[in-house]
Amino acid sequence: MQCPSCRFENMPGLDACGRCGSNLKLATAVLDVEPPRATAWQKRLRRWLPWYSANRFRYAARDGRAAAADLLDEAGFPLPEPSILLRFLVPGWAHFFCGQKARGRLFLGAFLGLFGGGILCWGSGLGNFLLGLAVSVHASSVIDILFRRPAGIVSRLVAGFAVMLVLGVAIYFPAGWLATRVAMPVTVQINTPVFKAGEVLLVNTWATPKPGSLVLCSPPRTVGGVYIQAGQFIDRVLAGPGDRVLWENGQLFVNGQPSALSPVNPRLTPRRLEIPQVPADHFFIIPTNVEVRGNWNEQNNPLEPAWLAISLFRADRIDGTVYFRTEPLTRFGPLH
Repeated sequence: MQCPSCRFENMPGLDACGRCGSNLKLATAVLDVEPPRATAWQKRLRRWLPWYSANRFRYAARDGRAAAADLLDEAGFPLPEPSILLRFLVPGWAHFFCGQKARGRLFLGAFLGLFGGGILCWGSGLGNFLLGLAVSVHASSVIDILFRRPAGIVSRLVAGFAVMLVLGVAIYFPAGWLATRVAMPVTVQINTPVFKAGEVLLVNTWATPKPGSLVLCSPPRTVGGVYIQAGQFIDRVLAGPGDRVLWENGQLFVNGQPSALSPVNPRLTPRRLEIPQVPADHFFIIPTNVEVRGNWNEQNNPLEPAWLAISLFRADRIDGTVYFRTEPLTRFGPLH
């Protein structure tokens, strides 16, 4: 085997030249002089976006990560290991992974207790307080695993602010937005025959109203000389679009058949009310759980035209279905 450096003929099987000591493996190495070729989608992307370069973005991202790491290191902010980054989503999970099982149980137990209590009291002052404490425990668990080594108070404050911001944007703001759509808390403002001021009710704003549902409605202020409280009220859907309705002497008939449905407060209803057909995109709701002023008589209200007007609600005036009471705790439970 000829040495590529000094041309000395060596015995086969040697790894180094006997004269100059050069590595003989390079003499038999096969070098690929063909550069790596771009894939079909990379060529297409470059044709559509002439400024695009995969290497350019990769190098820029690498340099950006390095610069951010140097900046955070100078500020005393520790970067989490990639292996525990996703484990920050659950309080205590990163502690279990790092072998700190006792601290992990403490953080996880405290979070679940506070979060569960906040969900049970959702919408009330106590519920908001418990949920705030649960978020604080979650942030504290992240900071605790980040600062496993001693650090200054300034670094901890900066880290706490950053952790709260990231958790809020990534988890709690989206979760809160979704929760307010399916469980929007509504506080009763005035005493009515059924609900008392201060009670907290949950409303599903995405649910489709149907006969029998308790709904949150926004009525007009005045109809036919009758003043109805401004704001919202809660009552039951008695019939839907296209139904033929007859309310007579406390009994409901829908499409000629007797119905077991009745308003929330049947005492405050007209003696007779007939609707040949509920219009499209309307629902039949007799508003009995409101504060009503004007020419009113519980047993025989003469304003039949007004009743016809205020009992037909457009779908856009129904804000959601009411299904649960969270406060006071003595009346905690689902609504029927």
